[in-house]
Amino acid sequence: MGAQGLPEFGSEWLGRRVIVDPNTTLMVRPDGAGTGPVAVTAGRLDGDSFRIYFVAGAKKAWTFLAVEETNVKGWVPTDRLILYDRALEILSDRVRHHPNDPVNYLWRGHVRSADGLFDEAIADFTEAIRLGHGDARAYNARGEAWAEKGDQDRALADFTEAIRLDQNHADAFINRANIWDLKGDRENEIADLSEVIRLDPSDAYSYLSRGIEWLRKDDYDKAIADLSKAICLAPESMWPRYYRGVAWRNKEQYDGAIADFTEAIRLSPEFSSAHYERGLLRSNVKRQYDGAIADFTAAILHRPGDARAFKARGIARRARREYASAIDDFNEAIQLDPDDPEPYVDRGLAWSGGGQNEHALDDLGEAIRLDSGNSRAYSSRGPIWLSKNEAGKAIDDLNEALDLGDINATNYANRGLAWMALGYPDKAIADLDEAIRINPSCASAFYNRGFTRARKGDTVGAIKDYDEAIRLDPEYKNALIARADAHRRSKEYDDAIDDCDEAIRLDPRNATAYYNRGVSLRASGQFAEAIDDFNEAIRITPESSSAYNSLAWLHATCLDPRFRDGRKAVESARKACELTRYEDGSCLDTLAASYAELGDFENAIGFEIRALGFFAGTDAEARAGARLKLYRDRKPYREE
Repeated sequence: MGAQGLPEFGSEWLGRRVIVDPNTTLMVRPDGAGTGPVAVTAGRLDGDSFRIYFVAGAKKAWTFLAVEETNVKGWVPTDRLILYDRALEILSDRVRHHPNDPVNYLWRGHVRSADGLFDEAIADFTEAIRLGHGDARAYNARGEAWAEKGDQDRALADFTEAIRLDQNHADAFINRANIWDLKGDRENEIADLSEVIRLDPSDAYSYLSRGIEWLRKDDYDKAIADLSKAICLAPESMWPRYYRGVAWRNKEQYDGAIADFTEAIRLSPEFSSAHYERGLLRSNVKRQYDGAIADFTAAILHRPGDARAFKARGIARRARREYASAIDDFNEAIQLDPDDPEPYVDRGLAWSGGGQNEHALDDLGEAIRLDSGNSRAYSSRGPIWLSKNEAGKAIDDLNEALDLGDINATNYANRGLAWMALGYPDKAIADLDEAIRINPSCASAFYNRGFTRARKGDTVGAIKDYDEAIRLDPEYKNALIARADAHRRSKEYDDAIDDCDEAIRLDPRNATAYYNRGVSLRASGQFAEAIDDFNEAIRITPESSSAYNSLAWLHATCLDPRFRDGRKAVESARKACELTRYEDGSCLDTLAASYAELGDFENAIGFEIRALGFFAGTDAEARAGARLKLYRDRKPYREE
C-alpha cells in the first residue's frame, strides 16, 4: 500500500521528506509490535508531535522513519505517511471535506509554519483552537508561530494557556522558557526548565539549558551540577562540556576548565569557541604561549571572521616578543572590526615593544578617539610618554586612567616614576606606597620605590625595598643591580659584587651588571678584575659611554702604577665623549684626567674647564676645581 502522495514503494522513496497522520505512533518493530512509542527526544510522544521525517527504509506495509537532528526514529504503517511536498495540498483537501475537524487545521498550520507562512499558520491554529474547545497542542503551535514572527507577548500568552490546559505539556514549558530567555527573565526560565526536567529527568537539553542559566546568574556550583548531569545523559555532546568549562573558569579552577574545553574539542575538533577559550587560559593563566597560539590559530581556521581570536593570538605573540607577527594579527582584528578600540591599544603596545613609539602613540591616540573613556589606552600611553622624557604628558594620561576608575598598582607605580622624572621624589614615593598597598606582591613597585629612595639619599631604605623586590622575584635582575649600586655607595663592596655575580648568572650578557661589578671591584682595589669587567661591558654594548668612561678613569687615576696607562685612558675617554657628543661633564672630566696622565696638561686644563661648565652649582664643581688646580700645577690626579 502506498503513502499519501507517494508512489508504490521503491528506491525513489529513500530520503524523501514525509509527515505522518496525527495520532500515529512510531513503533519498535515493523509489525506493529512493541511496548509503546520509541521517540526519545525530551521524552515527548510522537502521537502529539508534528515532525518532518525522512524515509530511511521499508518492509512490506511498514516504513522506517528518522529525524536528522534528533534521535526520533521508528516504524509506521506506510498508509499513514504524507509526502511533505504535497502535504499542504492534501491537508487543504481534508479541510474542505471535513471543515469541523480541528486536527486538519492543526496539521496544516504546522506545514504552513514550517514553510514560513506564519500568518496563514496562525489562522489555522486559531481555527483549531475554536473547533477544539481549548486544545493545548494548538495553543502551543500558535505560540511557536507568534515567536517566529517576533511577537513575544502573544507567544508567551499562548504557551501559558497551553500549560494551563495541560500541566504535562513539556514542549510548552520549553517554548515558554525560550521566551523568558529572550525577555531576560532568568527566574521564570529556570522554573520552566525545572518543570521539563520533572516531566522527563532524562532530558539532557533541559539540564544544559538550565545549567547555562545558572551560569548567567553566577551560581557556578548549580551550573556545574546541571551541566554534569547533561554530560552523563549526552556524553557525546560538546556543549555541556564547553559550558561546564566556562563555569570552572569563572570559579578560577583553571585545570578543570582546560580539561572540559579539551574534551569539547575532542568531540568536535572544529569547535572554534572551545579552542578560543582554552587558548585564553593557556595564554593568560598558564603562560603557555605556544599552545595558546595553536588554539587561536585553530579558532581562526574554523571561524576566519572572528576578530577576538586574531586579537588574542596577537597578545600571545606580543608576550613572546614576536612583535611583527603580533602587529599582523592586530591589523586583521582592526580590519574585521574597525570601531573596536582594543586592537588599537594592543597594536600600540606591540609597536612600543618593538621600539616604534611614534606608531604606538598614533594607535593609542586612535583608541582614545574611538572611546574617550578607554582607561587602558591612557594607562598604556603614559609609560610611552615617560620613555620619551615627556613626564608631564605621562602624568596627565595616568591621572586620566585613574580618574576613569582604572585603580591598580601599575598605574600608581608608573605615575610615581613620572613624578620622579619631574623631580618630585616625595610625590613619587607616595604613589609607589599606594601601588604597594594595592598589591603588596608587586616587585616592580618595591624596586621603583627603592630607586626613588636611593635618589633621595636614603640608601638604607633603598636596600630594604630592593630586598623585598628580590624576595618577591629572585630573578629580578634590575633589582639585583640596583641593590649592588646601593651597597657600593655604602662601601659594602662584597655585597655589591655578590649581587652583580647573581645578575650575571641570570643574564650573562647583561652589560650593566658587568659595569656595576667593575665599579665595585675598582673601589675595592681589584683593578685587574675591574678592567676585565669594563671591557666585557663594552664588548656586549659598544655604545656604553659609562663603561668607556670608567675604564678611562681607572687607567688615568689608579693609585697602582701597574694599571695606569695614559694612552689607553685618552683613547677610552675620547670614545666616551664621542658617544655623549662632548656634552657630558663626567666624560669631559675623565678626558681631562687622561690627558694629565699622558702629560698633556694643556688639553687637561682645557677639558676640565669645559667640564666645570656642566658642574656649575653641583657637588662635583668643587672637586673638578681642585683637579683643575692640579693640572695648572702640571700634576696628574690620583684617586684616593
